[in-house]
Amino acid sequence: MAKEFRVVGKQVRDISAADRVSGQLQFSNDVQLPGMLHAKLLKSPYARAKVLNVDSSAAQALPGVKLVMTKDNFPFLFQPEVVFVGQDVACVVAEDQYSAEKAVRLLKVEYEVLPFVIDPYEALKPDAPIALPYPANSPEPPSNIRKGTYAFKHFSEPNEKGLFTKRSANVTDYDGFGDIDEAKKEVEVFVKGEGYNFGKANAPLMALSGCVANYCNGKLDLYMPTQYAGQALGVLTQILKLDSKDINIISVVTGGGFGGRLSSGVMPPNTEASYTLVSAMASMALNEPVRLFYTREEEFYYYWGRSGMDAQTEIGFKKDGTLVTMETEVWRNISTGGPVGIGTQNFDATCTGNMLYSRNCRANRLRKHCVSTNGPSFCGWQGFGNPEVFLAVETTMDDAAEKLGIDPVELRRKNHMRGGDNFLTLSYLFNDATWLGHTGIDKCLDEALKKVDWKGRKPASEKTGVMRHGIGMSIHAQQNGGEGFVGNATVKLYGDGSVVLVCSYHDLGQSGRTAQCQIAAEALGLPFEKVRIAADESLYAPYANAMSCSSGTFIQGNTTFLACTDAKNKLLQYASKIFDCPTEELDTLDVTVFPKNAPEKAIPWMAVFKTLGYLGPLDTIMGVGRYEASSGPKPAEQGATFAELDVDTETGELKNIKVTISQDCGKAINPRVVAAHYLGVHHCLEAVTGGCEQILDKKTGKLLNNSYIDYPVATMLDHEVVPIIVEVPDPSTAYGWVGIGQAFNNGIAAAVSNAIYNAIGVRMKETPFTPDRILKALGKI
Repeated sequence: MAKEFRVVGKQVRDISAADRVSGQLQFSNDVQLPGMLHAKLLKSPYARAKVLNVDSSAAQALPGVKLVMTKDNFPFLFQPEVVFVGQDVACVVAEDQYSAEKAVRLLKVEYEVLPFVIDPYEALKPDAPIALPYPANSPEPPSNIRKGTYAFKHFSEPNEKGLFTKRSANVTDYDGFGDIDEAKKEVEVFVKGEGYNFGKANAPLMALSGCVANYCNGKLDLYMPTQYAGQALGVLTQILKLDSKDINIISVVTGGGFGGRLSSGVMPPNTEASYTLVSAMASMALNEPVRLFYTREEEFYYYWGRSGMDAQTEIGFKKDGTLVTMETEVWRNISTGGPVGIGTQNFDATCTGNMLYSRNCRANRLRKHCVSTNGPSFCGWQGFGNPEVFLAVETTMDDAAEKLGIDPVELRRKNHMRGGDNFLTLSYLFNDATWLGHTGIDKCLDEALKKVDWKGRKPASEKTGVMRHGIGMSIHAQQNGGEGFVGNATVKLYGDGSVVLVCSYHDLGQSGRTAQCQIAAEALGLPFEKVRIAADESLYAPYANAMSCSSGTFIQGNTTFLACTDAKNKLLQYASKIFDCPTEELDTLDVTVFPKNAPEKAIPWMAVFKTLGYLGPLDTIMGVGRYEASSGPKPAEQGATFAELDVDTETGELKNIKVTISQDCGKAINPRVVAAHYLGVHHCLEAVTGGCEQILDKKTGKLLNNSYIDYPVATMLDHEVVPIIVEVPDPSTAYGWVGIGQAFNNGIAAAVSNAIYNAIGVRMKETPFTPDRILKALGKI
């Protein structure tokens, strides 16, 4: 019988709702400190150049200028060679923003312009310029600077239960498992998909990136948006040579994450944005607070986007549709994220074949390649490599269905992963077998088919007229964190029934903190209103891994539950002395403690606290929780996407786009919030159906569409989205929840491509699916 919940699964008021709608929430950009100085960065106008000299004399002479930072006095921050348009060259700190901007214009920089490469296909040519500098004593540039094949992990042969128990690094030139050459002997039908390209897309965060740094009396406060205060703290202590106790990262509201807050400006130059380091070092040099924030144009040039990727796949089947082998090869344009930047060799493409179809797949081979170019930087956007690869795999599955004479939905039903199947994530640790905790894909398909007229779907050959309707689908999945992801939390109980949860859980605009309060209230048998969360400052909040890979609720939810359970047990231990019975015979509900067999004998918490001493009513009972993801069952986002649309065969336009997202969330902690999450599919739709594609000038390397005027993002009015919540509880989380933040983006490109194919009979392989590309595919231009 399903557990009855009092708070989890209910619609509660977001803890920050009133402050949010009234404008009272404080974003980092809102921070104003007494005596605060303003910093402005000088950005490179060249895609690649040596910075020979920076003449700062005129800028330093300007009234109000406090500090000019260049490669000469801050060599760690500003490199002698820039490798993309928009890279930091220098910084001016002044008393006001106007003076800082004026002083930057007075800087005179002498550059030696170097050959560069923007086009990844050009970069693959033997005589192409290299994108990044390499050691002078190296006769040839290392392969990972220009191009290269990255071997990540090869999985062991399965044990007697069919589960992989270890990974071996760099033992082969591909990621995967099984003897594919041997397995291919069983294949009766091969289906190949080639020529897929997911275009490089920008989508700057609405809240501008930046930091306010305040160094005073040996202590550094940093007001910054982040998804990973704990890891950022570790990097900052090493670079700034300060103790952890002397740095406080304050992140009240981030204004969205989507992977764009994983660096938070603390990574070394040539990898990620460095605004936090610049403002921190400036504040430490001046002993005054320094504010540094990007402009909207700088956001477009420098910070957030999805890298381009080419993909091809070959899938082998039995004639009855049983999937036997999958062999996929991908090339990622890592741009100038650097050879060690986010998304090089570790990008998450494995779950497409290795996980999604692990039920029947005998052998899987995934070759991952990267090529560096001198384009703008990018980060681990939602899905982190999966939407790009799903485009190839899930459209090829549709092609296979047509070739095999099987309905596309039924082909997926036959082959998708099931509970207990190998679950392969990109975690660096792999100590023992890991498997999928549960499957919700069948139920997702069932629920979606109630909303979509799939049975009425006709092939393109039966359609005529200018406007042609198409329906397409795909299935999708995404891991939630990985082995080794860690969360810590403490819980304070007060005699009046108040509870404070202390943890490192960042407000990314998704009501995650509210969900943590719901979990705490449920675990302690309290009304939701009795719980408050403190998670803003790294000085007080315990360490937690980055909130990435949809790990926030998975990791922190389990951590919160364990901390509350520990506090509850301590409360009951004290109460057991009053009732003179074992702790396990007691329970707590609505700020009372009572024997399970005699609830009428309930006493208030305050009665228990009074036994703690003379000032017991003022005391607190502390609970501590730590959760670390290990081997064993794992949760995964799973679901199905159905796309319906009309194609105008005269103009090439896509019209009346409707997307049905049916996704399994395990247990919806807050159903309305879960449904709102699924509406975030607009984020990927704009990169598939609209004009959201990064356009670079190949002659200069400059981004040509660097504003929302030239880069119009999708709104709720551009597409209709029908969210369907499916709940199949997962055994690896306290109340069965599963992450929900990424997978709904993974299947969109494939589902839309399949819908277009169903409408007009041509396969779209390059995103975005713009009118000119559709007309070209139809042979009309």
